[in-house]
Amino acid sequence: MGMKILRKIMGKRVKYRYFEASFTVEASWVMVICLGIVMGVILLGYELFYDTMESVAGDGMDIQAVSWFRMCSAGKELLQ
Repeated sequence: MGMKILRKIMGKRVKYRYFEASFTVEASWVMVICLGIVMGVILLGYELFYDTMESVAGDGMDIQAVSWFRMCSAGKELLQ
């Protein structure tokens, strides 16, 4: 019913374009590979995040940023 109305509006027959089955099979493989790569990158990002958090949690108390900042400020005052 809808195609008849569409044909009347357009004044001609609608031509459909069909693809070979090999195109759809190849496209499905490409999508699987791309999704696998994207998921691998996301998982590697999480792994890096958790490794960084463990490193900071273990070594965080050894960093004495305030004393280093005070030494740098004192050194700058001495140079001026």
